[in-house]
Amino acid sequence: MEMERKVRKSSFEFLRIVCMLMIVAGHVCLQHHTDFDLRGSEWTIQLLLRGFFMIAVNVFVLISGWFGIRLKPSKLLRLTLHTWFYAIFFFVLAVIVGWHVVEWKYDVRIFLPLLTGQYWFVTCYMVLCLLAPLLNRWAENMSGSEMKRLLKVAFPFIYLWPTLCYLLACRQFIPDAGYGIVNFCYLYLLGFYLHRHYVDSHRARFYLYGYMSAGVMLFVVQYGLSWLLGFPFTSFYSYNTLFVFVASVKFFLFFAHVDVKSWLINRLAVPCLSVYLIHFHPCVWEPLCTFLHIEEIHGAGYFLLLFLFPIAIYAVCWVIDEMRALLLSPVERRIIERVVRLFNQKDSY
Repeated sequence: MEMERKVRKSSFEFLRIVCMLMIVAGHVCLQHHTDFDLRGSEWTIQLLLRGFFMIAVNVFVLISGWFGIRLKPSKLLRLTLHTWFYAIFFFVLAVIVGWHVVEWKYDVRIFLPLLTGQYWFVTCYMVLCLLAPLLNRWAENMSGSEMKRLLKVAFPFIYLWPTLCYLLACRQFIPDAGYGIVNFCYLYLLGFYLHRHYVDSHRARFYLYGYMSAGVMLFVVQYGLSWLLGFPFTSFYSYNTLFVFVASVKFFLFFAHVDVKSWLINRLAVPCLSVYLIHFHPCVWEPLCTFLHIEEIHGAGYFLLLFLFPIAIYAVCWVIDEMRALLLSPVERRIIERVVRLFNQKDSY
């Protein structure tokens, strides 16, 4: 999420903020228990909103492809230290305040967050970073028409086929629901293509309407199948379905059309990764939701929660990350410098 430190339009920084708020809101939907009721407004609206929130992860990868990832050991190490710090810090804090009872058999994963997939997005993103030099070289050596052909050939296998498999409840060719490196690589290459080769003749509102249409279609299909089957059909809430893919690309291209310059937006976008690492920590998220009795909030209060709670979470995490940066940035910088120097010395032998 924060591997690229290039100068960007504030529209992309604002897009990162919006996507992180969507991720938190999506986690609230998953945490909240809503009884299946086709006539109930709460279940129906949650089904609709969750579809609009599902695009966030795909959009983050599209942003990376748009700007390109330039692999540097210092950036990978910084991301590793960043992730490891929050994993350990909030584990210790949760034990101290009594939110968590230590069970080393299961808690060992917290001390190895990248290897164990504790933060699955960061793990997959780091693999993407390692593959980025190869993907960049491959993409840069292809013409626009060649790259377009590649994306067209891969598209049915990565998105159309899984969508059909979800519909028929059968095994997929790539059984990872889009949470794996295949989806990430495709979106990265697509972002690269959109930035360098795509000839755009549409206005921003075209993509906004496209995003809204794809989200509504996702809702209609899942609601209709739920009505036919007699149980909640939510399988299309996966990153590799046609609906989520189309909505992700449309939403991304809408922000690509927006030209905004704001130092405040750029500043507020800095802790996006930290918001994910803090709120998604197993010793933070579930105890926090239990403490706030999120599952017991219904009606208008629940929908208010979906929009205000992510903002509150973002604000608190922003303050926490500011404190971390103020206190630990010098230490982090020394560690990175020494490790990079050590690797450079080994390479010189």
